[in-house]
Amino acid sequence: MTQQLCFESMAAAPITRSTRLQHARIAADRGIERVAGNAEDLSPGWSDAALAALRTFSRNQSAAAWTMEMARSVIEGDLAEPSDKRAWGSITRIAVKRGYIVRVRGGFMPAASSNGSPKPCYVRGEGA
Repeated sequence: MTQQLCFESMAAAPITRSTRLQHARIAADRGIERVAGNAEDLSPGWSDAALAALRTFSRNQSAAAWTMEMARSVIEGDLAEPSDKRAWGSITRIAVKRGYIVRVRGGFMPAASSNGSPKPCYVRGEGA
């Protein structure tokens, strides 16, 4: 009887789509931080070098939109290979925050690196 009362008194929080998305974003943030840290551990200074290379790439672009996969295909030859391609997630976020690149609202292109799944498009930012 006591156990039943305990369960009845527990208010079950509904798991909504919003809650699931919030949990997914938290997991993504943690993953991005982890792989960026790994890349930095394996190659100290990688993040700064990658960010500088992305800024230079962006500065040299016209008004045409591009994906990070396209940018990486140009940039990666000049950088040490990160332990995980997802390390670029951190670089992308910082570049957006600093205004080096701007995400095109509603703009997506297929990416070969992820079996043609749509990836966000970017253009040169004012800070590039």
